[in-house]
Amino acid sequence: MCTTVRFRTVARRALGAMTTATPPTASTPASAADLTPEGRKRRGTAQAAARHKTAVDAMLHPRQPGEAAGAAPYRLVLGGVRARLLATRRRMEDALACGDLAALPPLDPDDPFPPYEDAADLAAVLQALYWSCWECGSGVIGEGRLLDLLRRLAVFGLGLVPLDIRQESTRHAAAMDAVARHVGAGPYGEWGEQERCAWLASELASRRPLIPRDAPLDPDAAEVIATCRVAAGLGATSLSAYVISMARTPSDVLAVELLLREAARSSDPPLPPPAVRVVPLFETLDDLTAAAGVMTSLFAVPWYRDRLRDVHGDHQEVMLGYSDSGKDAGRLAAAWALYRAQEEIVAVCEAAGVRLTLFHGRGGTVGRGGGPMYVAIQSQPPGSVRGSLRLTEQGEMIGAKFGIPAVARQQLEVYTTAVLMATLSPPVPPRDPGWRGVMETLAASSCAAYRAVVFSDPAFVPYFRAATPEAELGSLNIGSRPARRPAGEAGVAGLRAIPWQFAWTQNRSVLPAWLGIGTAVSDLVSADPAALGTLRAMYKEWPFFTSTIDLAEV
Repeated sequence: MCTTVRFRTVARRALGAMTTATPPTASTPASAADLTPEGRKRRGTAQAAARHKTAVDAMLHPRQPGEAAGAAPYRLVLGGVRARLLATRRRMEDALACGDLAALPPLDPDDPFPPYEDAADLAAVLQALYWSCWECGSGVIGEGRLLDLLRRLAVFGLGLVPLDIRQESTRHAAAMDAVARHVGAGPYGEWGEQERCAWLASELASRRPLIPRDAPLDPDAAEVIATCRVAAGLGATSLSAYVISMARTPSDVLAVELLLREAARSSDPPLPPPAVRVVPLFETLDDLTAAAGVMTSLFAVPWYRDRLRDVHGDHQEVMLGYSDSGKDAGRLAAAWALYRAQEEIVAVCEAAGVRLTLFHGRGGTVGRGGGPMYVAIQSQPPGSVRGSLRLTEQGEMIGAKFGIPAVARQQLEVYTTAVLMATLSPPVPPRDPGWRGVMETLAASSCAAYRAVVFSDPAFVPYFRAATPEAELGSLNIGSRPARRPAGEAGVAGLRAIPWQFAWTQNRSVLPAWLGIGTAVSDLVSADPAALGTLRAMYKEWPFFTSTIDLAEV
């Protein structure tokens, strides 16, 4: 009898969570720690042994004549879950049909089975059922498909996977220039960095709207604003981050924060400011060198520091570009610039009390930072991997690494192992401080040799176009962006990094992965024969240098 009563109690609790969409109570906790074996044992087994019949007891002592048969509470609760999931799917289909989530009619407050708007609503019901199984002595049932579903919900939510939006910093600056001119603030595009930051910080701290809904903006600026409105409407569960490519200054980040907020305000109806992470992407050699200074200036802006604390929990994400830096300076100089940038950004975030996640924009080929992922993670600077890491998997590497379930599982194990080891036992820094000076010399020499060929030799561009399918790649509809940057320079400078690397991969020479390295090593040893012994010690004892040389040899 007590089992039936307990079923009904949990069913009422689950139905309450389902219809009112309130967070789980103390008796149905939603924390991930409660799903650990220790938490399940403490929460379920102890209570079942103390207060309820076990499943064996229920079989040995069946229901007596006259006892209520119950109302199949699990079926009742899951029937409501099914109705809400169907309503959620219908609403998503309607949103896709009209092309605008904000244009959908408001939800009916009297609907007993409204669409789910947050994964936590669904998790509250499923966790109530899970604990019911344990507390009624049927934990083995909860440990099956129900626990699998809870884990999938924790990982994928209701949207499967959140997406990133990526836009170039020059597009944001042009949009801000159009807005500033329209409201009479002045020519934003002609201002210096200090004046831009001061104006942006002032507008971010202001409560008044900046951009009118019917502002007559040019098509490019209107497209940027429309993208920001979409970002505001999607929310954090569907949109992970707004990545600013070619970020160079603090104003690049503040401009996006202002555009996102104003796009939400000018929506119809107005939307709350989106809690989207704004992620600067430092790509070229100069940008990587200046990255730490940019983050220092950004953290010094009171509005931004407050938002980082209040909205993102003192968490900052920074993306590093491997493809563009390699195209700009060659692989060796780019690798060293990336290493130094990570060290400096880590130090800046530690001084500001900010948790850092580094987002590595790596590709499949060595010239784009590719290579064995375990080796790559283990060769990062000490302190740059602290339990979190983001990286890109692009193009054919997605199918190669995750197309087969067994291979995908192995890849995830490699990533997890490498991150845990890099966190618990960080990679060693260079043993000899003089090794940094050697790397500075090698990087400068290899960069000069690389640029002398790629950017200064007049015969190189004709050779590049004749030896690689660069022109044909630009005609293929296989990339997310055009092969060349808008209004970019002719030759190699205006070509995007991905077709540059891909073109050399097609003729199997993989030139960006090694050009300049041999010259740098040869010049160093010729100037000082004893440097050969230093290079051998660096290769043997410094994981960063070891992986850099090994990948160049590949």
